[in-house]
Amino acid sequence: MDESNVSLMNFCHILFVPALMSLRVFLPAIFCFIPVLFSSCEKPQLRQSAGSFDPTSITDETPLLTILKGLGEEVENLPPDSRTEEKVESGYELASEGHLESTAETQLSSYFYCFDCHGLSPDSPLPAATFSGLVNRTTFFNGASAVRYGDSSNAHTDLNEAIQFCSSKIARGRALKQPEMDALLAYLWSLELKLGDLSYTGADLAELKRRSLNPAEHAEIVQELQERYLTVATVTKGSIPEDSATGYVLESSPDKTNGEKIWKETCLHCHDAEGASEHFFGDKISTWKNLAKRFSGEGEESLYHLLRSGTFDPDQPGSHMPMFSKERLSDTDIEDLRYFISSLLEIESAPRED
Repeated sequence: MDESNVSLMNFCHILFVPALMSLRVFLPAIFCFIPVLFSSCEKPQLRQSAGSFDPTSITDETPLLTILKGLGEEVENLPPDSRTEEKVESGYELASEGHLESTAETQLSSYFYCFDCHGLSPDSPLPAATFSGLVNRTTFFNGASAVRYGDSSNAHTDLNEAIQFCSSKIARGRALKQPEMDALLAYLWSLELKLGDLSYTGADLAELKRRSLNPAEHAEIVQELQERYLTVATVTKGSIPEDSATGYVLESSPDKTNGEKIWKETCLHCHDAEGASEHFFGDKISTWKNLAKRFSGEGEESLYHLLRSGTFDPDQPGSHMPMFSKERLSDTDIEDLRYFISSLLEIESAPRED
């Protein structure tokens, strides 16, 4: 090997060996820094949205509660820790039959079950709040209901207290024991609202996902969501017409079809042979005559008064009739019902051909 090659090798050794030794020392630190470098390049909104709530995974089946909590909304009424299918079934049994076969407890009430007054569909024709989405509300016993029955403790804003108040005060029964409360709450939470219940279209859903990635928009999105469902059920006490013989003055003619629907789905729910009321409405002319007469009655004898004010006598709990707010039965609905009853009376009274 000539001297020039030896000199070149010595030069390379002097130049690169220290560099390689330095790289050997700093290389692990460089690799450790790479994730931090890429992390800083992420979209800020994606990084801040990380965690248990992933806006991009929202579907029509996503519970509303999950979305609200993910957007930072503070929710007062939360589901129980355990919501097994067995508890949901027990809750339905309690609501429909008034007691649980699996326990030795007595009936919640000797007079009423939950389903006597509470329906399941969002547009239920029954007088009390529908169970659909009930857990997603922020208040209970609002407006005329609070005036009528009075609030007990925290029944206005606490779902557990509202249930106990309804069972013991309104249904004239007893308070629920803890296993019963757990079962009923599990059932009610099985009826919680999902995003699909809020009428979001495909385009709406895509836009919701996109906007939810930006924390700056969360408060506005929460407000928009809450405008799509009942957070507070308005209960407005209707007035009684000045002249019962004339009834409510309407701009349009009464609708017999709607009156029949109200009769079957609302009146007969309690007043048929298996209903909660002790007053049975038989399908006979004496029933139509009595109801038609009550519509024209004055004061508390008027059916208008009974529908708008109900009856609530603690000494006669079996005769309790709930009031129908304007949200449940409008003035038009009541006139439609009256027209339907009158039409039945006319049919029964018409002379028959031999």
